[in-house]
Amino acid sequence: STLQEAREATLLVHVIDAADPNRRDRIEQVNHVLEQVGAASIPQLEVFNKSDLIGEPPHVERDELDRPRRVWVSAYTGAGTELLVQAIAELLGPAVVHATVTLSPSAGRARARFYAAGAVVAERATATGNTELDVSMPRLALDELFRTEGLDAAAARPVACAPADPFLQSRVPTSSLG
Repeated sequence: STLQEAREATLLVHVIDAADPNRRDRIEQVNHVLEQVGAASIPQLEVFNKSDLIGEPPHVERDELDRPRRVWVSAYTGAGTELLVQAIAELLGPAVVHATVTLSPSAGRARARFYAAGAVVAERATATGNTELDVSMPRLALDELFRTEGLDAAAARPVACAPADPFLQSRVPTSSLG
C-alpha cells in the first residue's frame, strides 16, 4: 500500500530490525514520514524482529491501557510469531463495538464521519434535540473518531449485537456424541 493509504488504516504494523544499532533513529524517521502523510494518529504496533540476535526473548509489551504496544519476535526462528498473531487479533479481532452514541446538533461532522465509516445501523432524534446513532465498528476506529472529533467516549453506551436467546447458542447434536 502507499503511504497515503496508511491514513485509512485501522492499525499500522511497524516492523523494526531489533539488531540495528540505529533502530531508534529509524523509528523516528518512519514516525516523521507518517506524520507528514497524516497517519501519525493511526494506532501502531511495533514489531521488533531479529530479537534472537540480541538475546531478547519473545514477549509482548503493553501500554497503560493494557493493549499490545510492542512484540519481540524472530522471523528466522519463528519464535514469537504466535504472540504477534495474538497481539494483532487482540487489537483488531474482538474489537468490534456495538454502541449507541448521543450527538449534539453541533456534532454534524462527527455524524457524517460515522456514516462515511459505514458504522451507522440506526439513527433516532431525541426529545432534547440530540441525535442517537446505533453504530457498529472496530474499537480502535471508534476511539480514534471520538478523539479527533473531541467527543466524550463515555457517551457511547455499549449495546448487545443480538438479544440473549437460547436459539442462538451453539449445540452439538446428541446423535453425533455416540
